[in-house]
Amino acid sequence: EIPVIALNIDRQRGPALGTQRRLKLNLPVILDPKGIATAVYSPPALPITYIIDSNGRIHSVIEGALNEEQLSTLEQEALLLLKGN
Repeated sequence: EIPVIALNIDRQRGPALGTQRRLKLNLPVILDPKGIATAVYSPPALPITYIIDSNGRIHSVIEGALNEEQLSTLEQEALLLLKGN
């Protein structure tokens, strides 16, 4: 199983939780209104997707919305990381 989380940097919970319900996402949404994650990872654009290992090291970055091919590639990379490769 690949752990997936959503991080929302808005100051209000409502829009993030509304999007989660509308898209029927079954994953935790972490709210970061103080921008702590933004300070650590300095995203150049939003939305952005990171593959981050258990040590906090970034392995992949994709800017913008993901398409099916990108999602499949990221899934394979995450599985390799989980296996320790």
